[in-house]
Amino acid sequence: MRRALLLEQEAPDEFVTRFQQTTGSVMAKGVEDTAFYRYVRLLALNEVGGDPGRFGIDVATFHAANIQRARRFPHALLAGTTHDSKRSADVRARIGTLSNIPERWTENALRWRDLNRPLRQGAGPDWTEELLIYQTLLGAWPLSAERLSSYMQKALYEEKRHSSWVDPDARWDSSVAHFCHAIYDNGRFMSDFEPFAQEITVAGERAAAGQLVLRLTSPGVPDTYNGDELWYLALVESRQPAPRRLRSRARSPGGPRGRRLAGAGDHQAVHPLGGSRAARATPRGVLRTVRTLGF
Repeated sequence: MRRALLLEQEAPDEFVTRFQQTTGSVMAKGVEDTAFYRYVRLLALNEVGGDPGRFGIDVATFHAANIQRARRFPHALLAGTTHDSKRSADVRARIGTLSNIPERWTENALRWRDLNRPLRQGAGPDWTEELLIYQTLLGAWPLSAERLSSYMQKALYEEKRHSSWVDPDARWDSSVAHFCHAIYDNGRFMSDFEPFAQEITVAGERAAAGQLVLRLTSPGVPDTYNGDELWYLALVESRQPAPRRLRSRARSPGGPRGRRLAGAGDHQAVHPLGGSRAARATPRGVLRTVRTLGF
């Protein structure tokens, strides 16, 4: 059966076609749109086409994969963010840095649960959903309570444990929304959360810039997606068009460098290494980025 499905031996065309048509949708709805919202150990791994069970690869494996890519797919796209991303590459980079400090992350998450315990009005969120909230905050900070609440509403419906698109639980939805707004008014939580979020932001920016260097220098065609030449902290908003005026200002001579732009909203800012990412997509620009990062 395996050999037939992999087209390594003869198989009825209609059977192979139907199987391929079915498995794609099963993967999309069963794994990417359900399991990836339930399994929240490290959200940076829960990306379309990704494997949450694989935390990374060693350098030798990376180089071997690049050799294969150069040989077999030299013109394949190297994408960090697409229209279908669960989180933009910059959000994933921030969340991914938690894997470098697992003990501190565990201590902080447990302490935040205690600090926010009095805020629950009703059943939700449960611990899985609360971990999703904290990782989302760290990945996209600063973001508004409204944006966090809207994202969690979608997450609740996708995970389909307490509420869903076809069978919503208004009581659970309301209690999670209340929690998302209430934590912003919890001074004890915010005074503990914000310094840690700033630390994760700095580490995440270095990780994201390093990933950009690899995309620009590895075999394949590096892709800049829909405003991704700026810091792009998107959750499920990656299909929204990036503000053209914002990108024009960032690219213009003498434009803002290394600071958030007024009107950037929750999820776009100028890259702190100077100018836009698109402006650095040249050999000279890549070299400047590498030197800036200290590689």
